[in-house]
Amino acid sequence: MMTPETITDDELRALVKACGWREAKSMRQWPHAYAITGKTVPGELYDEFQRFGKRIAEGGYVRYFYSKEVHYLDLDGYCYWHMGLSKNGDYDLINRAKLPNIASRVKGRGPNLDALSPFRAVRAAAGVTDEEEEALKRWG
Repeated sequence: MMTPETITDDELRALVKACGWREAKSMRQWPHAYAITGKTVPGELYDEFQRFGKRIAEGGYVRYFYSKEVHYLDLDGYCYWHMGLSKNGDYDLINRAKLPNIASRVKGRGPNLDALSPFRAVRAAAGVTDEEEEALKRWG
């Protein structure tokens, strides 16, 4: 069950350091890593991880990834997000990517689903330069 209090920036920094972050290999076009309860988040940090998810949901900003509304939070050079509550009502997975995160720069709705390349559509909407694109390819 979630603790009602908000996690502070210092608590969040300590939690981020304590979690194991795995590269998301299934979505290399969107370079990011994830932490997941029961695997990379130590059991004793479960409550803090729930507070982290709540902070993203309530204290971050909203952008669209395709048609899905996603909540993001930027801290210390990283963009953090989750895909909502799990079936059990908890935040089980939190993602992160190094800034600049393309999704965090898109104004309004996300990429056009009819576009030939969703990645190209997001780049164009965000105004990403060729140099930034090359830097994004080297993330990780």
